[in-house]
Amino acid sequence: MKGIPLIFGRELKPSDAMGFLRQILPVFLIVLILAFVFIKIRKKLPAETRQIWMTKFYSAFSLTIIFALIAQFMMRRSYDLMNGFGVFTIALIVTAYFAYLENQKKIRPDYILKTKNRILMAGLIIICLFSANSVTLAYKYMGQAWSPTYLKDVSQWLKENTKPGDIVFNSRWDYFGGLFFWNQQNYYINGMDPIFAYAYSEPLYWESHFIAADVGYTNTCEKIRCVKEEIIPTNEALLNHFNSSYLVLRHVQNPKTYFYWLEDKNYELVFDNKKEAVFKVMPLAK
Repeated sequence: MKGIPLIFGRELKPSDAMGFLRQILPVFLIVLILAFVFIKIRKKLPAETRQIWMTKFYSAFSLTIIFALIAQFMMRRSYDLMNGFGVFTIALIVTAYFAYLENQKKIRPDYILKTKNRILMAGLIIICLFSANSVTLAYKYMGQAWSPTYLKDVSQWLKENTKPGDIVFNSRWDYFGGLFFWNQQNYYINGMDPIFAYAYSEPLYWESHFIAADVGYTNTCEKIRCVKEEIIPTNEALLNHFNSSYLVLRHVQNPKTYFYWLEDKNYELVFDNKKEAVFKVMPLAK
């Protein structure tokens, strides 16, 4: 996909500097420090379970490092896997350290108990610090989050005013969740990352891409760049290539399309709640 313009999927890009500092480095440092602790105590673990501890450690630690590198240099979406294996690695090392303490006959039981409590308290403090680090991100995302009734009005209109099985072109792929939740009687063009549409059919991907990007309100194209003879009227593509009777758009994401189609005889505005709109695609002139 390199060099192809995309209007989705920032999580598929490598991590930036802030992402590295806030999301990769803290977990990576903790795992790295504890890894040195494990290497130092591994030979003093109980002999009957030592090999099992080592197999678990090297597996979890290697996967943590691998997904950290993928998140930083290839795809930041690997944060989740890095953190999952990182937490597992940390828990494994802490548990192994407790086993190491209990295997030391010269250490008093009360000292072992105090050490365990201190480690658990330190872990609790670290969790609180990590939580605080996430507050600003959570606040930001909650401010941008969709309402539980997202696309309810437009979905119910479609349910009440279209025939079961009518194909609705959702101008953005991420409308699918809200549309389908409130109305399962219609079919929708796409509900997955457009990268799958690109893999399925490049011509259909590009036709829908230009509509989603708010530049294909008059014409669209089956390629990233087209000569005049390859340009396709948008209504023709919607009717003949997507078999769509209706198109759903949001004002904020497709303002040019909305205002242009208000004056275009090829489309009829049949629903508008000032946030979302439904246009009926009129039959092609014979």
